[in-house]
Amino acid sequence: MNTEIKREIEKIVAYARATDESLIRLHLEILIAMIQRDESEKFTKSLKTLFRKPHFENVSCSQCGKSFGPGDHGYSHCEAHLKRIPA
Repeated sequence: MNTEIKREIEKIVAYARATDESLIRLHLEILIAMIQRDESEKFTKSLKTLFRKPHFENVSCSQCGKSFGPGDHGYSHCEAHLKRIPA
């Protein structure tokens, strides 16, 4: 799948998480169905994982204490989050 499609999907997912509007979710489900025809089942599972809500409302770094907002895991050391922007 090309990068442009992935970016578009990520934008839709971010908007759906922020607004929680059912119409956006429907559009995403249609997009997933279209992708399923062309892409592997593995990609579809990763897309569904991307769409689910994070496990924790706020994650942080144990070393420096910076908060990063919602996520599935925190960080033990600063090297692990150097490219991520704090919340």
